[in-house]
Order: sequence, then C-alpha cells, then structure tokens
Amino acid sequence: MSKTQFSSLPLSVRILFALDLLLLVLYLINMTLGEPNPWLNRFLDLNDENNLSTWYSSIQLFLVALQSGLAVYGDQIRTNRKQVMLWLLPLLFLFLSLDETAMIHETLGDWSDSLLPGGSRENTPYPVTGIWMLLFGVPFLVGIVLLGMWIDRQMEWTGKLRALFLAGIGVFLGSALGIETLSNWLVSGAGYYAEVSLEEFGELAGGTLLFWFSRELLRSRGMQLLFGDRPQDPGLYT
Repeated sequence: MSKTQFSSLPLSVRILFALDLLLLVLYLINMTLGEPNPWLNRFLDLNDENNLSTWYSSIQLFLVALQSGLAVYGDQIRTNRKQVMLWLLPLLFLFLSLDETAMIHETLGDWSDSLLPGGSRENTPYPVTGIWMLLFGVPFLVGIVLLGMWIDRQMEWTGKLRALFLAGIGVFLGSALGIETLSNWLVSGAGYYAEVSLEEFGELAGGTLLFWFSRELLRSRGMQLLFGDRPQDPGLYT
C-alpha cells in the first residue's frame, strides 16, 4: 500500500493500523534487546495473555461488535424487519472480544487434550497447540462464512463490504488457526519469533479490517461513530 493509498483510508482505520504496527515493533525491539525485564517481557509479548496486546485486541473487537450491532439495529428499524438471526453478527464479534481476555479457546484446547492418547498433546503432531483448531476452529470458520453469506443477502451488502468482511475474517482466523499451527514445529529461535510476529500481527490487522467493515456497514445504514473521522467522508458502500 502506497503512502497516498494509506492517507486515503478513514482516520480511525489508519490509527488502528498504526497501533497494530506499534505493538509489533515494541515486541520486536524488546526481543532484540534480549528481553531484559521479566515484567516488560510479559507485558509486550504478543504471544502471551492478559497483557497490552490482548487488552487492545479485545477493545478492537468490541468496537466491531458495537458498530455492527448498531448497524443491525438500524437495519431493522429502517426496514421494519424483526430477524433475530441478524444479531448473531454483533454477538459473534462480542464473543471474540470476550475470548481475548477470558481465554475461552485456550480452555477448550486444554479440554480437548483429554481426547488424545494418554490425555496429552505432547506425543502428537501438535505439542504446542493441541487439536482445538481442528475440533473447534475449522467449524467456527465455516460457520462464520456461512453466517456472513446469509446476512449478506438479508442486509444487501455491496461488493466492497463483502470484500472487507471476507478479508477481515480471512486474515484474523487465518492467522489464529493457520499460522499458529506452525508454532508446533517452531519452538525456539528466529523461526519462532517470525511465526509469533506474523500470527499475532495478522490477528491485529484482521481486527482492524473487521473494524473497517463494521464502520462502513454502519455508515451504509446512515449512521457513524466518528472516532475522529469526518462525517462527510464518502463510505465504501457508495
């Protein structure tokens, strides 16, 4: 993306992309310095939980839930439809926001270990992640795509809205499910840090794409949460 293209993005989207990159840079700088402070290491570690990056990601996804929820509400008011299924879209993002801090998929991963031989992931091809992404992750991805396709038809998304949704989901879950799988074979060294950087930055960037999608979805319903954006800026739905 060129400088001109980046500057043409909505201000709120540019800010989130910049924050995504900042978190990655702080992680890499701390790693390059040899991770000198235990507290700071944990605070900046993109691969850890309950720290700066998880707090940020949870807020990011909550904003997606908020904007998409307002869009669904506006759609039902505008068209006088009462389709409860539409609310699954914001509830989905609210669940993802909760998962960032409540560690739901990690808990499911620990539970799924009981299904493995000996009740342990250690002697399997997935010693780091376990099989949670196969049991829960892949069906979850398929369910999201099918849900999106159905809501697309109900809310009459434009091609650009559809592209943002698919790009956001693809980057977010592709990083969380696909790239994370590599951690089973890259447990140390430069390969490990590269995998963590790519996976976690992908999740953050995917969250920003989903924020952008929800912003434009809300604007397509005649509403907008400014977040520093100009209300007269053209939306992607035009």
